[in-house]
Amino acid sequence: MRLLYALFYFLLLAGTTVAHAAEMPASRQLSLRWPITYLPIANCAVLSPHGPSSQLLSGNDHETACVFANKYTTALTPKNSGTWYTTTKGRIWRLGIQSAGAYSLYLTLQSLHLAPGVKLYVYNNHYKQVQGPFTRETLQGQSILSIAPLAGSRVVIELNIPEHIDSYGSLIVKYVYHDRLNLFGSKHSTPVPPLSCEQNINCENGTYWQTEKRAVCKIITDGALCTGTLVGNTSHSQTPYVLTAQHVIFTQQHAQEAVFIFNYEYRTCTDSTIPTIQSVSGASLVVQAEGADAVLLKLNTIPPTSFHPFYAGWDASNVAPQWPAATLHHPWGKPTQIALTYQSILSSAYNSNDTTTTFWRCAWNIGITQPGSSGAPLFNQQHRLAGTLTGGNATCGQGGNDYFYKIAAIWQNTTGINNALQPWLDAAATGLTAIDGYDPYGFDSTLCGQAWNILPYEKLDSSLLTHPFTRQPYPASTPLAEQYLNPGSIVVSAIYLHIASLFFADSTDYITVTLWQGANAPQREIYAQHIRLYQLHKGINTILPDSLLSIQGNFFVGYDPHVQASSQLNLYRAANRGKNGASTLFIADGSWQPIHQLDANITTAAGIGIQECYGKTHRPVLGTMRVYPNPSHNYLHFTLPGCPSIKKVRCINTTGKEMPVQFQPSEISNTVYFQLPYGVYRLQVFTSDRVYNASFIAGPQ
Repeated sequence: MRLLYALFYFLLLAGTTVAHAAEMPASRQLSLRWPITYLPIANCAVLSPHGPSSQLLSGNDHETACVFANKYTTALTPKNSGTWYTTTKGRIWRLGIQSAGAYSLYLTLQSLHLAPGVKLYVYNNHYKQVQGPFTRETLQGQSILSIAPLAGSRVVIELNIPEHIDSYGSLIVKYVYHDRLNLFGSKHSTPVPPLSCEQNINCENGTYWQTEKRAVCKIITDGALCTGTLVGNTSHSQTPYVLTAQHVIFTQQHAQEAVFIFNYEYRTCTDSTIPTIQSVSGASLVVQAEGADAVLLKLNTIPPTSFHPFYAGWDASNVAPQWPAATLHHPWGKPTQIALTYQSILSSAYNSNDTTTTFWRCAWNIGITQPGSSGAPLFNQQHRLAGTLTGGNATCGQGGNDYFYKIAAIWQNTTGINNALQPWLDAAATGLTAIDGYDPYGFDSTLCGQAWNILPYEKLDSSLLTHPFTRQPYPASTPLAEQYLNPGSIVVSAIYLHIASLFFADSTDYITVTLWQGANAPQREIYAQHIRLYQLHKGINTILPDSLLSIQGNFFVGYDPHVQASSQLNLYRAANRGKNGASTLFIADGSWQPIHQLDANITTAAGIGIQECYGKTHRPVLGTMRVYPNPSHNYLHFTLPGCPSIKKVRCINTTGKEMPVQFQPSEISNTVYFQLPYGVYRLQVFTSDRVYNASFIAGPQ
């Protein structure tokens, strides 16, 4: 069994840049031509035994940590090293450091105190990557600062001191990390190859996890790499807590020297470049319990608004997470990946030597974890964090399990507040054991999008909806509702009505636009707003609630008319999808009923949409299995109603012989790959409670 712990592999991909300073160093502004003398680090530093000496869970057999770097301990300061210059912008101090053969370098500075007005920069050759400026104000009293890695074997540290300031303060270059591996894939190195099991968070399997990814960060400390998660608290404050693995960060020094990199991901599913790196440095270790492989850190700096951070919700109830569940992580330090399971998650010990059941054990259907994924979150079906990754033997194409240390196992402890999460994440003593995530800076409308159950390519029906038995139009006073499938939590900021025809007999006619919670029918009213019919018009109408509507689980949006019998309000709807189509329209005909139960030949969706934020609802699928494209020569997709767990997929030819196919599950549409002779075949999909069958044609190659 391996421990998912890796020493820092920093990806320096084409197009990757460290955040450039809004204001460049004075040496660049002045175009100084004075040469920099680079100090060979091997001549002025002590090669340190590499750490951290990981505190492993007792009784477990772990692989040796993968060492990437030579760690040098130095005592370089502006007083004993570097060069001073006097310029029209004041004084400049520069120290060049080189380490021959390094693919990247990063530094840890200690005893860092800057006088007011002094600016600190760190950059590599030709200012291609610049960190800073760091100032007295941005450091906020922080005396230890680790600088995110810079590509190449040379870095420059620069101080800019205004003319009127005599003393810059103090600064010691304590550690220099020499990266002796390279993930470029150059002829001088053997990079870690990508696995077919890896799943980019910005491809289709990450569709429903675009909010939670903004809570996940890559953590570098003392040369080690892991994954962490920003977590919220019951007060919904901006306090920046991060949950990660104790076997990587287990001392205050590790926390103080850590770098937290957010939004480290590929730009898109097909674009492998990485946006400008967004990082903050330094934290304090606030919760660490003996025997628990989870720690809570408090960042020294709140991630700024430009990061669009999200504070993840959590569940400390010790109830087994329901599938689909997911982990978002940085395997080998790569951009954010996702792994998903559609199987039961069980309470478990870590191995046979462990007598406690303080872990969640799961196996992946999509994706895989690797070294560097340690500390990654396990999100349950409600998109709440239930545990942090310790390790496991899950292997690409070979199965196996991963183990996540339970939040519930470290939630309460009577021996002190530094041994439990509850005093920190529920400092208000609300007694809550689960919360949804939130945006620490309040509502961000850029993180919203329209959602309709009518798909863009579908034809619209504008005729009056008729009763299945009388075949007469429903009375104008009939309430309608549209069902939305929402396994997690979202915020609704607007409701849309797509009106085909409208007539009000009296100016007092109105509808009550309502949002209900309910799994299979409208139940608990969440919000209601009266709208006069004369305020509406043909086409799409936008209705803004008085406040943002936070919703967990499935819900319904619709209206209850209070109108004269001769009035009329008719919405567009999807043209009849047929007996086995997806149907989400409900009618209050005595009680709330789906329209396809009133008439089995009608399936449709109403022209009722929403503006969804901080999450994404699921579009309904057909009432039976759908396969497409059909015919196809080497693959086909299929969807099932209700997103059941798929146990097995078979392909049968016309003689009854099973044919070889490769099944790839997905959050959006499952895929079957094949190399079959031209002909007709039957696809069988086995779930826990039934078998779905569909015929398809394998076309000519």
